[in-house]
Amino acid sequence: MANYIYGAIALTGGGTGALDAIDGAGLTDKDMALVVLQGTGVYFYAVDADSAAAESSPWIIAPDINAGDKRWILHTIPPETSSELTIATDVVTVRSGAFSSRRHTIDTESDAATDDLTTINGGNVGELLIISAANATRTVVCKNGAGLILQADFSLDDDDDTLVLECVSANVWREISRSNNAA
Repeated sequence: MANYIYGAIALTGGGTGALDAIDGAGLTDKDMALVVLQGTGVYFYAVDADSAAAESSPWIIAPDINAGDKRWILHTIPPETSSELTIATDVVTVRSGAFSSRRHTIDTESDAATDDLTTINGGNVGELLIISAANATRTVVCKNGAGLILQADFSLDDDDDTLVLECVSANVWREISRSNNAA
């Protein structure tokens, strides 16, 4: 069964645009949602179809209609999980930890003009990772292969370019989306 990505502009309240207004009957395990809260930021959620956890906004959101055991679980990207990683022999390593999502900038080995990224070690299955270039004057070429399952190779050649990945197994990350924001 396919997974879907939903959008929302509020967490609770049951009104139009609220995350909890999405009918639970249509949700499947690992569906995702991006919630944009004006003045606060963007939150990433994933459905846990058998959670049954008590609602605790913003961490756990239950659908108002047909919730059953389904819950939206927050997979946010806290600022303290952001850091720069430097490629070493085509590899970077992210720490596994308490956060299920994080953001890192990636720099080339020895500040080379360009460098390939073929493997991201670490992470937990289901974890989301957003990467971008650490420096607009150096290009990180993310290579489609066994360690990075991408639509195609992708060059982070501007510090506003981003690649969103999900850890699907040990040291294997799959592309969720990309944004080429070069001027």
